[in-house]
Amino acid sequence: MKNLRIGVVDVRHFAGIDHIRLEPEADSHLLLIAGENEAGKSSLLNAITSALSGKAALPEMPVRRGERAADINIELIGDGGATEIYRLRRSIDADGGTKLEIRGPEGLVRKPQEWLDRLIGARFLDPLAFLGMKAEAQRRVLLDVAGI
Repeated sequence: MKNLRIGVVDVRHFAGIDHIRLEPEADSHLLLIAGENEAGKSSLLNAITSALSGKAALPEMPVRRGERAADINIELIGDGGATEIYRLRRSIDADGGTKLEIRGPEGLVRKPQEWLDRLIGARFLDPLAFLGMKAEAQRRVLLDVAGI
């Protein structure tokens, strides 16, 4: 799977957020999210998680009170820079229904949630599942995660 970084996060009407747009610096490997209590830090992280993981990751009330829908837009940028951009848009209606669309250099991504699951799954390790594995399975997982 491609090496991608987040270039833009734009969230509207999600949980406690009216609108926020983040554009992390291209050469930064760390983004500090800080603020007062109830400022929307957790809502922002929940929005990113929901956009990438889908309906199962939605909080109890994903759409801001009084709004009809929420939109989460994330731009993923590959090693090729501007020639390798994937634009993800997850729309969530007030009833919790979601629609996901991803457009990349090749056009519309078919089966976008499967594409995201492969992308995300290749980069993360579930520690509880890992602890329950036999030693040889743990070894294979560690080699896969390390790219060996």
